[in-house]
Amino acid sequence: MIKIDVDERKWKKIKEEHSEWYCKKIFPKVKKAFEELKKLYEDKFSDYQELERYVEMLKKIVAEEKEFVIKEELFLDYKINEIEKLRNLMQKVGKKKSVLEVCFEKLNISEEYLPNQLFCYEKLQNGNKDWGRHKLLSLMKIEVCPYCQRNYISSYEENNDNKPEENNDKKTTATLDHFYPKADYPFLALSLYNFIPSCYVCNTVFKNGKEVQIYPYEEGFDELGVKFRISGKVINEILGEKNSDFSVKIDCKNIEDKEKKDKVENSIRNLGLDRVYKKSHNQYIQDLLYTIEKYPENYLEACGEMFENDNNKKKQLEEYFKDIVKEPYRKRIENGEPLAKLTKDILEEFNIKI
Repeated sequence: MIKIDVDERKWKKIKEEHSEWYCKKIFPKVKKAFEELKKLYEDKFSDYQELERYVEMLKKIVAEEKEFVIKEELFLDYKINEIEKLRNLMQKVGKKKSVLEVCFEKLNISEEYLPNQLFCYEKLQNGNKDWGRHKLLSLMKIEVCPYCQRNYISSYEENNDNKPEENNDKKTTATLDHFYPKADYPFLALSLYNFIPSCYVCNTVFKNGKEVQIYPYEEGFDELGVKFRISGKVINEILGEKNSDFSVKIDCKNIEDKEKKDKVENSIRNLGLDRVYKKSHNQYIQDLLYTIEKYPENYLEACGEMFENDNNKKKQLEEYFKDIVKEPYRKRIENGEPLAKLTKDILEEFNIKI
């Protein structure tokens, strides 16, 4: 997992456009719902704690106006125990209705005032060229999945023969994961800092609504001290040009705090990172180690006769060639390309400076 770099220059425009869209398309209905439900609560249903709690939440949201969906503090000023109460109020258990839905049904209140209707993600997902999921993701310019750092989540243009090239629609291969699932926290379904651009495998195949506790806007594996590791004997086998069977492990031993370690291990498990890294990139690792450590040596042996009596030139060529073969991996790490952290950690494990 990698920390999402929130570049203020890019995110200023994203925040402006997202909050403007919310203010025009969503907020008026939220405000109306608050006013109507507040009146119902005060006039008829003041004995219903569920309605009171929901009205109080809407009051906080309305007070934030267009800022609500771009706040980094997703849960306003709620304490942890209060957040849990909100989740219990709005969460559906299996196919059953939520506590709030049952309350609405009992009091004959319109479903249009439920949070999943007010903060309807489909309105963003199916948005137009002015604002929607694809445009949001394109502006974020996050090109590698922050969860796994294995897959590109690139933007592309949907060509339309009837439009000038500059007006073609931007599309993206990314999915938009809700870090706090919208099924449990429907009022966060449109909140910018609840959106994690991610690949299909992470979001749908593995996470699929399960809890991930490492929040990519705050930290990633580097910040937590998590490393990718393989067996120390592997490099000798690879450089000896033997077939080497090994597994990649995600090492959390540097995390001393038990609660934090449990959080990391839970996130790794629910995203399937331990499984997808275990064997999937063995050939890449073998090529990496062989290319950097063995290939320059083989090349220099072939060139040795050219500098048979000039050790200085031979040494210069050796250093120069080693630097050449390292450059693609150096760029991969610097640019945060897929497998960048795996590359960096494996090289560090074998004390290969790049």
